[in-house]
Amino acid sequence: MNLFIGCSSKDEIPSKYLNDCKEYIDSLLEENDLVFGACDTSIMGYAFNKAKSNGRKTYAVSHIKWEEDFKKIDADVKYLVSTVGDRAAKLLDLSDALIFLPGGIGTIHEIFTALESIRSGDFKKPIIIYNSLGYYNGLLTFLNKMYKEEFAEGLDRDIYYVSSNARDTLSYIENYK
Repeated sequence: MNLFIGCSSKDEIPSKYLNDCKEYIDSLLEENDLVFGACDTSIMGYAFNKAKSNGRKTYAVSHIKWEEDFKKIDADVKYLVSTVGDRAAKLLDLSDALIFLPGGIGTIHEIFTALESIRSGDFKKPIIIYNSLGYYNGLLTFLNKMYKEEFAEGLDRDIYYVSSNARDTLSYIENYK
């Protein structure tokens, strides 16, 4: 199965998030291939290196702005795209499931692109948010406020799953309908 793992590529993040995500990533990539944002640093780099060391196939998708860094990535399949929208579309298209770990603006963009894509009927794939050490508490509170104040349909909260561990994530994906 091709798992998209959206996450930070910045080395400057607090190490507690990388440390927490390592076991999670290790379990996810034992038997699954990786779709990722084509960076070999931080949490994203850990996922890439874990997939490679496990002999899993890697699909890298990068924006042309980072073409020089992209050339250094030894991924099995590489896609260079010209817009952020094209990048998100390719990541979603290549993936069987979408998993979000702590990340920045790009990761948040990917989360909302995936949510709107499934909500609009563009695809039906599992979306999982791994709330590492409460990283996404603020986002989840914001989403709940949208539902409570009826800016979004209450049923929309059923289009994503908040996970606390890899076993839970893999079980959710396996049983996804």
